[in-house]
Amino acid sequence: MTTTAARTKLLLASDDIAVVNRLDWVLSEAGYDVDIVTSVHAARVCMSEGASYALIIVDFRVADGFDVDLVLDSAPVIIVGVTAVSNELRTIIEHRGGTIIVGPIELALRSKVDSVLTLH
Repeated sequence: MTTTAARTKLLLASDDIAVVNRLDWVLSEAGYDVDIVTSVHAARVCMSEGASYALIIVDFRVADGFDVDLVLDSAPVIIVGVTAVSNELRTIIEHRGGTIIVGPIELALRSKVDSVLTLH
């Protein structure tokens, strides 16, 4: 665990308890400080209250719906829970320095988080 990772604050937005438990464990073990919310609305509230996040991880299947504006208005975003994605959305996410994980998220998450944060 590095000192940088220990100070890095991430926001995880998912209403799926299994996703939350897995990702929180993976990220906490890697030394990241993770705040968890259960909706995109709650993520927006956290950000509007002045919380600062190096990275936001959003479950594409969150109940109140994925909000592309969250991507445009925030820190880099990693989107998980995606089975397919449009080229337009992929371009928007990647232009903002984020990424999309398709398929098993645990395998790719740690390297994607480190990769995105290294760019910023």
